[in-house]
Amino acid sequence: MSSFSLDTAQSTTKVFDGILAGDGHSTKTVTENLDTMPAGWSFSGLRCSEDKDQNTTTSGPTADIELDANETVECWYENDIAPTLELVKKVTNDNGGLTPATAWTLTASGTSGGFSEQATGTAAEASVGPKTVR
Repeated sequence: MSSFSLDTAQSTTKVFDGILAGDGHSTKTVTENLDTMPAGWSFSGLRCSEDKDQNTTTSGPTADIELDANETVECWYENDIAPTLELVKKVTNDNGGLTPATAWTLTASGTSGGFSEQATGTAAEASVGPKTVR
């Protein structure tokens, strides 16, 4: 089995038929290349199931699959994209007002993920974890 690419715009499945088991089993390694993952995406999990012996092992983005004759193994890779939150303070300075938008503090909080980057009057990219946005 040689290297292959999976174009999710075309298909999310790659099937390998006719793999020769040789002496009754064959070991294949499948790895998701995390270096080529699009910006903002992260690897979050891999699981495999077999219809015969449960001898496939996984570690991070790698599955070591020991194929038995006439066996089917399915592996699912899961990737997540980081969410985006944008807080915008719009100030209407009519009637002679001169206060800039940076004079106010905007705070975002939550129970899942949260925020850790801080910004005053500018944009800030936020990664997963506790954050304060001002």
